[in-house]
Amino acid sequence: MRPTPMVNSTSTDINKLSTTELRRRLTMPLSEGEEIASVAPAPAPAPVLEPDTLSVLRAATRPTVSHNTPAPEETLNTRSVIRPMGTLPPAGSTRKSKSPSQLDVFFPEQSQVPSSSEKDELESLRAENNDLRELLDEMRHLLQEANDADVRQKADLEQKTAKIAELEEILQSFEDQVRAIQEAPKHKNADELEEWADELERENAKIIQLRRDLDADRRQMKLDEQDLERQMREMEVSMAKERAVMARQETELRRLNQEINQELELAQRGDPALRQQMAVFSRRHQDILARAGSAPASAVAPPPVAEVLESSHGPLQAAPTNKSTDSNVFRRLFKKS
Repeated sequence: MRPTPMVNSTSTDINKLSTTELRRRLTMPLSEGEEIASVAPAPAPAPVLEPDTLSVLRAATRPTVSHNTPAPEETLNTRSVIRPMGTLPPAGSTRKSKSPSQLDVFFPEQSQVPSSSEKDELESLRAENNDLRELLDEMRHLLQEANDADVRQKADLEQKTAKIAELEEILQSFEDQVRAIQEAPKHKNADELEEWADELERENAKIIQLRRDLDADRRQMKLDEQDLERQMREMEVSMAKERAVMARQETELRRLNQEINQELELAQRGDPALRQQMAVFSRRHQDILARAGSAPASAVAPPPVAEVLESSHGPLQAAPTNKSTDSNVFRRLFKKS
């Protein structure tokens, strides 16, 4: 067995090792009986190591040092944080966290700050998302009520089925009694026969009444089942219509959002004719949102584009009579007027 390397051993000078050699030793699996400084030995044999990702990234991005250059303290300390999987770190040991500047180097996308236009668009999308979620919750509530009604109907159906089974058992017992009476010997006298005839007539009348009740219950069950199926079909059709309407509204809102962004880009270039048209387009957008069943335009939609343009570029000027500057969007929206 080869000698076990130790981080704090005096036989090997760590300052004379290169970064590649240190990285190889850090990622190298430990042999049986090997010890690491400031880490308690694992009770399980042949543990599997879990390397520190940030330490490997720092070692990979740091240039290779020469044999005469002492290794950075940060690289040497990475071996102390490697421990077998399933074991806890020793008591009192702490782990240094990376500073914000180092995290920004490895994850530059987290340090970007969104612009004001992106924030406004994000807020509008969140508001629309909340409206859609409220509508979805309402639909779920209706579906839950329908399911509860179905459960109650099934419970009633089971009770009626049990009642029918009980009545059928009673009817079977009556038929057995009648059969036993019919199979009895006929050496009875006239009075007993008359009494039996009267009793049989009464029992037959009861049986006929029970059969009528059973038929009425069966018809009522069929009617209830048909009514339940009809209600379920109507609910499915209404839900499908609502889903289609929601899909169309979502598509329309996305298209309007894209067109608004395009028109805003054109309006920011200083075209006074587009400012006049954007005011009308903003009002039309609010009307569409109101018809879609969303929240009031003052709470969901951003302020009118005309007010934003007046505050940023001054009062709006009269639109020129030249119609060649109109965009294709306004031709489609206002072609009927």
